[in-house]
Amino acid sequence: MFLKPFGFTLPRSIHPKSILQAVIPGKYSFSTSYLLANTSLLQRNQHTATQDVLEDSTEADKLASKAIIDKVNNHIATDPGRLFAIIKLNAKQYKIAENDLLLIERNWAPEVGDKLTFEKVLLVGGSSFTLIGRPILPRNLVTVTGTIIHKDLTHTKLRYYFVRKKRTHRLNFVREELTYVRINTVQVHPEINDPNTTEYLRA
Repeated sequence: MFLKPFGFTLPRSIHPKSILQAVIPGKYSFSTSYLLANTSLLQRNQHTATQDVLEDSTEADKLASKAIIDKVNNHIATDPGRLFAIIKLNAKQYKIAENDLLLIERNWAPEVGDKLTFEKVLLVGGSSFTLIGRPILPRNLVTVTGTIIHKDLTHTKLRYYFVRKKRTHRLNFVREELTYVRINTVQVHPEINDPNTTEYLRA
């Protein structure tokens, strides 16, 4: 059986069942919208993510980079001020700072009083510098902690479903769960650009 999705013909030497069995042994399904026509496509995704290091090409670039790094390190060591950060939590991004109150629109397994350490820190900055992750910052460079302080329900929301000319209508009253998190600390540990400090420990 040869399928022609969107005008594409599968070569006779490659059978779709054998390709899909290589992807999911024992369980496979075929869809005309997603077709693997070459086994090289299977090998394309078999790679591990690595952290690229961009080296400065000229001496002037090296001096400029060193001056910026020294300035940021000096600012962190003396008085970084009130830092802010962007964290990823439950497929959403939140901009937070120390002593902020974060409202999460869902119920969490942690109980009230539990202390948390947020692993996915995308960005951290202060009044004169900003550190941007690719995509996240190293765990031993930035630390963001918080505490679960309260769990509650929202006010009663009205949800009305109606289909015209079908005599279909439904009325629901919903109260969604909320979790309140107090941000305790946002810290940057010196020195930046130090291989021992900025080693990527996250999986």
